[in-house]
Amino acid sequence: MAPTEESFALPISSASEAKFDAVVGSVEAIIMDPEFQVWQRNFMDKYYQEFEDTEENKLTYTPIFNEYLSWVEKYIEEQLLEHPSQELLRVRLLWDKRLCLPFHLEDPFSHHTCSCVNNVENNTITNPP
Repeated sequence: MAPTEESFALPISSASEAKFDAVVGSVEAIIMDPEFQVWQRNFMDKYYQEFEDTEENKLTYTPIFNEYLSWVEKYIEEQLLEHPSQELLRVRLLWDKRLCLPFHLEDPFSHHTCSCVNNVENNTITNPP
């Protein structure tokens, strides 16, 4: 008897989960890009000696974190602008309009009350209410 293959794939239980998975996949593709990986490796090589294997957070960590965060945000934003797609526009909307997020916590892509998500369908970005 031949062994059977086991599937570990989880079924997608809703349309909103499928959309979420597509968005996460888009962001994953951005951060797995070789350019991002090279930059991240260079960044780690530049600062790894600053860190110690302790529970204490040193004040020197803050500017390093801020530099990293600033570059990552800028890189992701640039990639979203360079490679617009429906799912990436949704990511950009949530990225640029973080204030809008409380309106969409249960289903960030639902079409209720807040018009900012509806405008993504027309490829327009507007301010949240």
